[in-house]
Amino acid sequence: MAKCKPIVWCFFLACVVPFAQAEPDTTEPASDSSAELGPQIVAVHFEFDSADLQPLAKTQLLGVIDDARELGVEYTAGVKGHTDAQGPEWYNQTLSRQRAESVVEYLQMQRAGATQWQVDGLGESQPVASNDEESGRAQNRRVEVTFTPASASAQPQTVSR
Repeated sequence: MAKCKPIVWCFFLACVVPFAQAEPDTTEPASDSSAELGPQIVAVHFEFDSADLQPLAKTQLLGVIDDARELGVEYTAGVKGHTDAQGPEWYNQTLSRQRAESVVEYLQMQRAGATQWQVDGLGESQPVASNDEESGRAQNRRVEVTFTPASASAQPQTVSR
């Protein structure tokens, strides 16, 4: 039996081996319905004794706003300010409200199209971490913004950006 040259052998395999055919796509295209976009929570953090938004916080907020704009979704925004437990409770209550208002002011400057705003300052009453360590206190100095599409009934999704 004569030996085939490698080039001929490759040609032979190409003729004999069938090519895989792609199966037709039976999935339905994604809908831009606001009902499919559930509530999203964005937590932005603050420096000690400050209500000034940091650049990272602005970026996080813009990301969610841009998502809503792309989908053409109307939404409400719940904004809750928090503090660590350093200082008097009355002061932290005021500071938490100032933080929440700072976030709302920024969102409105960015033309965030919320149909309704709910703003609360909760002070040090709802920590997410221990106030015994600086790392925990840093986590507690936050504002949580819940963006809820007007027709959404799903549970909130926490967004990490």
